[in-house]
Amino acid sequence: MPEGLLCALGAGIRGRSGSGLWNRDAKGSGDGAQGLARVAVRPWPSRLEHVAEVPGLRQWARLDGWHGLRGGGCSLGPDPLDQREGPRRPSRRVGVEAQDRLEQCQALKDAGVDAVNVPDGPRAQSRMGVLPSAIMIEREVGIEPVIHYCCRDRNLLGMLSDLLGASAAGLRNLLMISGDPPKMGPYQEATTVFDIDSIGLTNLAYKLNHGLDPGGNPIGEPTKFVLGVGVNPAAVDLEHEISRFKWKIDAGAEFAVTHPIFDPDQLEKFMKRTEDYRIPIIAGIWPLVSLLNAEFLANEVPGVSIPENVLSRMKSAQGKGDAAAVAEGIAIGREIFREIKNSIQGVQVSAPFGRVDVALEVFGQ
Repeated sequence: MPEGLLCALGAGIRGRSGSGLWNRDAKGSGDGAQGLARVAVRPWPSRLEHVAEVPGLRQWARLDGWHGLRGGGCSLGPDPLDQREGPRRPSRRVGVEAQDRLEQCQALKDAGVDAVNVPDGPRAQSRMGVLPSAIMIEREVGIEPVIHYCCRDRNLLGMLSDLLGASAAGLRNLLMISGDPPKMGPYQEATTVFDIDSIGLTNLAYKLNHGLDPGGNPIGEPTKFVLGVGVNPAAVDLEHEISRFKWKIDAGAEFAVTHPIFDPDQLEKFMKRTEDYRIPIIAGIWPLVSLLNAEFLANEVPGVSIPENVLSRMKSAQGKGDAAAVAEGIAIGREIFREIKNSIQGVQVSAPFGRVDVALEVFGQ
């Protein structure tokens, strides 16, 4: 893997020094993007210049959904059981066996990956808890976990307890999201909580970083989280998405990870619209592995937009066989990476259906 590139799999973003990729000072104060220096591809704005350590773009591969049982890695993409008509069924990848995932994380670390994402019940499927999963990854593999933490399943007190416990356990990297609604998954009777959304959660974590609880009461030692949020440059209502993005920054967000990018022009448009108040952007890349995978993402996964020319390329490749479809998906991912790498501060590459080899191929591994 080229020097300076970051690749992460479903975990967090603490730096190799053990204090966070965006390293906070001991009191949790400061501008908050400290540590993102390692993902810089060009000089940072003045407020971030002091964190620049390693030039170049970091790659960050993602293993979505920490699955406990069966098969290859976590994947941003849907479980194969979800890619059919009819009622959603529970994924077969549920349980408590984590060894396969730990081995995948080890393979990624060996390949030069810097961090891995640990999603929090994506698509409202059952998964091993995100916090214990991240702790296992960090302690047993020694690679940075980036924790997706959603508002769907917990009330305010539960989130406060989780975050304090995560900080005590040494976890530092948060990607705060609202969470997919239960209707997307197989558990139709499950309810949502949503005491706060991702903007409120960002504000909560920001206060904890400054030693205060939601009521403004001191908590003693401040937490030292690096605060990330999600953003979708391909949103149908881009005005609303940009407004929410600005609110997230106002609430304390220090970096953002995009939904999978399949149209570089959409990302470029978003970057221009937000250049006045932008924070470091980590672009998501999803290497497609089949026409079915592409069609599912385009039609069934909220927030994902795939242009017709990409679908046509996958359809043509699929006609030549499964291997040709995988190769074409990797080629598309590489093209997108080359087009956007000078506009962003890092890249997150997903390992579809646990295909770590596919994620690494995007970078020529």
